[in-house]
Amino acid sequence: MTADLDMTALAAEIDAINRKLGFRDREVTFDEAMELLVTETSEVTDAWRLNGFTDMTAHQRHEWQLPKPQGAGSEFADIAIRLIDDCTIFLADIPLLPEDMLPERLREKPSSLPAAMFQIVKTAVRASDRYEEGRMDAVRRELNTAWGQVCWYAELFGIDLNREILRKVAYNATRPHMHGGKRM
Repeated sequence: MTADLDMTALAAEIDAINRKLGFRDREVTFDEAMELLVTETSEVTDAWRLNGFTDMTAHQRHEWQLPKPQGAGSEFADIAIRLIDDCTIFLADIPLLPEDMLPERLREKPSSLPAAMFQIVKTAVRASDRYEEGRMDAVRRELNTAWGQVCWYAELFGIDLNREILRKVAYNATRPHMHGGKRM
């Protein structure tokens, strides 16, 4: 799955896009970053509730813009992109381990997609707690766990995470500055 991606190059591309779009103009705290990660899990759940795992991307391509990737797979990519970016901002590197290194205790199949997303939420909360304690080694472990969860759950639910990440990054590069009027 994501083992085929050059994570360092991908992280640099994501960072460059976010700088260009103005998402580095204001410093984001670790708690804010984890909350934004949590919002992405809600977006996955909402996309799944509406359309299951169907790719809802418009199949028309305009000369001036790529179609916006839509659906649960695209939202999974947003979680992955946030995790990569959070590692760049707060850890200054990409410590994300291959998904096959996910601890066995986390490889239990969740009862549903919402249950899977809630596991990622709990991991983000633990990461935030460890950050407040100044335990950066533990933050690194929790972000690795969240990465493993995203990869594992994508695989369980039949989502091609590599494809979705690459599609979303390509689309994000075409978006306007601070798209959507967002504060961060």
